[in-house]
Amino acid sequence: MNGIKTIDILLIEDDADDAYLTRDILSELVDPRYHVEWIETAEAGFNALISGEYDAALIDNFIGGRTGIDIVSKATEKGVILPMIMLTGASTQDVDMAALEAGASDFLEKSKLTPELLDRSIRYAITSVKTRAELIRARDVAESANRSKSEFIANISHELRTPLNAIIGFSDIMAQEINGPLNNPHYTEYISHIRESGSHLLSVINDILDISKIEAGKWSIVEEEVFLTELFNSSVQMMTPHAQTARVNLQTKIERDAQVLIADHRSIKQIIINLLSNAIKFTGENGQISLTSQLDEEGRLIIAVSDDGVGVPEDKIDLILEPFEQADNTQSRNWDGLGLGLPIVNRLAQMQGGQIKITSKLGSGTTVCVTFDASRNVIQGKHQSKETQAA
Repeated sequence: MNGIKTIDILLIEDDADDAYLTRDILSELVDPRYHVEWIETAEAGFNALISGEYDAALIDNFIGGRTGIDIVSKATEKGVILPMIMLTGASTQDVDMAALEAGASDFLEKSKLTPELLDRSIRYAITSVKTRAELIRARDVAESANRSKSEFIANISHELRTPLNAIIGFSDIMAQEINGPLNNPHYTEYISHIRESGSHLLSVINDILDISKIEAGKWSIVEEEVFLTELFNSSVQMMTPHAQTARVNLQTKIERDAQVLIADHRSIKQIIINLLSNAIKFTGENGQISLTSQLDEEGRLIIAVSDDGVGVPEDKIDLILEPFEQADNTQSRNWDGLGLGLPIVNRLAQMQGGQIKITSKLGSGTTVCVTFDASRNVIQGKHQSKETQAA
């Protein structure tokens, strides 16, 4: 018998004849060898179930005044990761499904039990639960690593932002020659480059901080009435210098019934700024960019930014919604940035029940629509502000 594995089975069964029958069936198996501990009551069986001393459990569907499904469900709620197989006198699809939904690995009819069937069920359940436990552990490790990564990036970004603000501030002072002339045109040019480079790097760091906060669940949401006319105007005003530098034209249009949105003001402004910035980046000289709000047939409010720029290949659209991914991933990309603009828009929209949709044709432009549920569209009436935390 050396080398033969023993599997410890917990049998929760209040009928002695059925218990003896189940043990006899398992005793016919030699490899593996099954060692069965029989417990007759639901309470004692549950306590044994959560002890973690067994490889698998066989549970009768009716034990005194309790059901096996109740025991399995309660054990699952307690975090028990153990193969639990339900045994019943008569199997029905509804009961079978209820057992599986409660956390059971299998559901067998007693009258049809054979050594082979029971052995197969136990082995399958043990393998299945072991695999699930490994996946859960892997997921927990990955989530922990992701949280650590986000916290590290956020801390480093904070450390970088402070000296960058000083660099930008002092370069401004020098560019304005507040403390006297530089007396050299080259120095003026150098200062301009320092400020532009510092501002670009600060923008990248701010994007990293934003995505880190969102993924770590630290981006606060304060729902209130967001007046889109005011928000569109302030956003366009902020982006106008960039548009003028790129020589593109910005236009806005707001439908009469799509002027007020229940959402987080800061998040919606971030969405608009990111979409406009992206559109300006990928639209050539004399290009057109439009920022609009409108309702669809179901009354959902849609904020959209359209451009007639370079467009995105169809097979890259899903890719650009992931952090640090870009449609042009070659080393000789023509545009700066880490590819965080659209992922931030996507995450912020999802946090408020919104959905993002991108339609694009290579060489003909792109339209990004952010759609919010009809319940967030305010035509008249007031909304009570409330604060929530990003999940």
